[in-house]
Amino acid sequence: MEPPAQQLRLNDMDRYLLAALSALFLMVACGSDRVTQTSREQVDSEASTELSADSDFQPYPGSRWYDPNGERVPFESNVINAITGPGHCDWESGVILHLGWPTGHDAADISESRQYLRDPERVFPEESLMSTYDADAEAPKSADYTGYRTDFMELWLDPRDGSAAYLVFSDHTERWPRAKEPVACA
Repeated sequence: MEPPAQQLRLNDMDRYLLAALSALFLMVACGSDRVTQTSREQVDSEASTELSADSDFQPYPGSRWYDPNGERVPFESNVINAITGPGHCDWESGVILHLGWPTGHDAADISESRQYLRDPERVFPEESLMSTYDADAEAPKSADYTGYRTDFMELWLDPRDGSAAYLVFSDHTERWPRAKEPVACA
């Protein structure tokens, strides 16, 4: 049985949004500063048992993530990535975290993911956020470690409150608000 025509249009729209988001990521890569050799070595290093004190967010494809089993998450997957904001929109002080939803899911399109924003200089539209950024937060007791980490931070989520993600660094914890709708610039 064939799906109704309206359903086909929705699927086409999902594909269009995914293609547009992919194009945005490529624009960020082309418009951002080139990654230095030191940064490339950081990205390729093995996951450590302790968090590094150096927190250097990378332009597209972002910092290297590891899954709950300690395996590298491929850059080409849509499970998780965190990239610096695009400079052509003056968002380079921010970081955009994309997380396939539910956690661990390789998102086929934007509707299967969540976006969290590190926004110390308030460059992202405030009305697009479900909560606020806090550079010195304390994760709630109900927050759980997801097992996803980079060399310098761990991702914690509170199953009771989906309005923010908690990124735990070696010396502090940050609350990154969730975007109500995906944030992008042209």
